[in-house]
This record gives sequence, C-alpha cells and structure tokens, in this order.
Amino acid sequence: MKPKKPFFSIILSTFLLSVCSLTFLFGTKANASFKDYQPVSYDISEWQGKITDDKAQALKNEVKFVILRVQDGMYKDKQLSNNISMMNKYNIPYGVYGFSRYANAAQANEEAQRVYNLAPDARFYVNDYEIAFNSKTNQATTSWANTMRSINGGKPVVLYSGMYKMNAFKQSTLNAYDALWLASYSKYMPQPSYSYDLWQFTSQYYSSAMGKKLDANVIPVNGKPLSFWIGNNSDNNTSNQSDGSINPNNNSTSDNNSSQNSNSDQNNNSQNTSNNNSNNGSENNTPVVTASMKKRFYTSKKITALRVIGKHGVNLYSSDGTKVGHAKKGTILDIDKLSINGTKVRAVNDTEGYYFSASKKLVKKH
Repeated sequence: MKPKKPFFSIILSTFLLSVCSLTFLFGTKANASFKDYQPVSYDISEWQGKITDDKAQALKNEVKFVILRVQDGMYKDKQLSNNISMMNKYNIPYGVYGFSRYANAAQANEEAQRVYNLAPDARFYVNDYEIAFNSKTNQATTSWANTMRSINGGKPVVLYSGMYKMNAFKQSTLNAYDALWLASYSKYMPQPSYSYDLWQFTSQYYSSAMGKKLDANVIPVNGKPLSFWIGNNSDNNTSNQSDGSINPNNNSTSDNNSSQNSNSDQNNNSQNTSNNNSNNGSENNTPVVTASMKKRFYTSKKITALRVIGKHGVNLYSSDGTKVGHAKKGTILDIDKLSINGTKVRAVNDTEGYYFSASKKLVKKH
C-alpha cells in the first residue's frame, strides 16, 4: 500500500464538500430541456383553434389524455362541444377545467356546477385559479371542491395554479382537492413544500398534431399515476408508449423559492389589468425605454431568466399589486417579458401570475 498524502486528501475533501454545498444551495440543473420531456397531456381551449378529425387522430399518438377548457368564469368556451365530440369519437380520455372568476363561495359553487353540467362525462375536473386573492378566496376555493365532489360521482377534483399562487393557499384548501396541477415554466422541476401530481412545464411545446405550440404537462416524481387521470385501463387508451412520468434519475431538479420578509423598495406600484383569457399579468410593454431606465433596470427582450442578488431577496406580486411570494437571494426566476410601469420596469411571469422588480440592484441576468 502506498503512503497516504494528507495534504492532497485535505484539498480533495475540501473541493468535494464545496461542490456538495453548492448543489444543496442552488439545486441540480436538469439534464434535459423541455423538448426532451414526453408530455402526458396537453390543455386545449378555443385559443388553439378547432380540433378536426385529422388533428384528433394525431393527438392520440402524442399524449395519453387532453384537458379541455369548459369556461372562463361563466363564458362557455366556443370550441367545447366540438372538442368533446372529437375526444369521444376517437376514444381520447379527457378531463376539463374551468378558469375561475369567483369572488366568494356562492359564485364558486355556481361555477363548479356549470363546469360539471357542461362536461358530465369528463374523467376529472379542474379548478383553474389564477386571479388575485381576497379574504374569501380560501373559503370559496374549498367550496368549489366540495360542490364538485358532491355532484361528479366520485371523479377526481383538481386544483390548478402557478407556483406562487399555489403557495398562497392555506394547506387546508389544498387538502380539499384530490390532486394539484402546478404550472412552473422552468428547467427546474419545482419542489414546493406541498406535493403535486401534474406539472405544466411549458407553454411552448410544439404539437405536430395541432400544428402549433401548446401548454404541455408531465407527471412529476411521486405524482399521481396515469391511471388516476384516465382510469385503470390506461394502457389501452392511446398508442403513445411513454406514460408521461419523469424519471427521477434524469430530472431530479429543484426550484425552491421561499416566502420571507417584505422589502419596501421592491413593489413597482400596483396596476389593475383586465384579463379576457387565461393568462394573468398582461401589461403594456410598448412604452419607450429611456436611457435612465436602462441604467437602473433590465430592459432587453432577450432575457428569459433573472437571478436574485438583493441581500433581502425580492418580493413577488400579482397583477393587482398583492404580494404572493418572496424569492431569496440566489433564486433563479423565469420570466415571460419585461414590462414598463411608469419609470420602472417589471419582470413578468404570465404563467405563474406574478411580477417582480427588474432593478439591477435586486436581480442579475441569468
């Protein structure tokens, strides 16, 4: 046996400890981009156009099931009847969702009842909650679940939202649902404090069947199995060979963004925004960018992610200015656009329904 080299051993141990520490702090980056995931489902509404016979037949080869929009508030999706007809004709399992607009329990019950009435044969029912919270949101959201469960014959009741909206719900509200469907467009598989069962990982997955980019979903590690979504005869429903689950050995990634103390310098003033589709946080991003703004804020349209560098982190706000979360220093936040608000610039994540300051004192281009 060769003599030991204490100095070398110390250096090697120090190096390995540093690597492990960095991995713990910042998470492990995914080995694959979203293009490498095989979606288990798409969610589709009138915004994706009419599903024809040819498109429906092709969809069977791409995903295991489809999630159709029933309504936006009390507005019925104009393609719903046709879409359901195509699913039934080609034996494609489908669930449905209603984009919720309720402000109290009575309205939530009414919306839930209508979702079921318009799609009584769906495999599962989703409450798509993306709007701002009020003092009655948790109670109303629980009531939606209870109403749906009382009328749908024992089918799964699911809550959908972006991660920071989902974080804002009480645990008792989340527990009222059979499953959680989480939207987080990132190279990192989210790891919030609660378990979730379906991950909407992108809105940019190209579907050959539909001929356009769609919202795409996979079953995360430890998520509900495929049989939960489409029944026990899942192997016979489509010709797609993948079950849409993430292999924990390939995609064990993290996106931990904790809620902490507020920072009074971060809120770029609230702005009420009307919303006539299922995307929150839509704002005007056309005003002229001044030289002063470029000095203080990030303004490039090419930026898709920002790393938090502020000592106290950065606060996250919904479109009406309500604080919905907090990202600590070192967190990487994906964004859809940069939006001017007066003399300041916001970084906006439409999917998860939040914005934060694009100040160069608080964040850095990633």
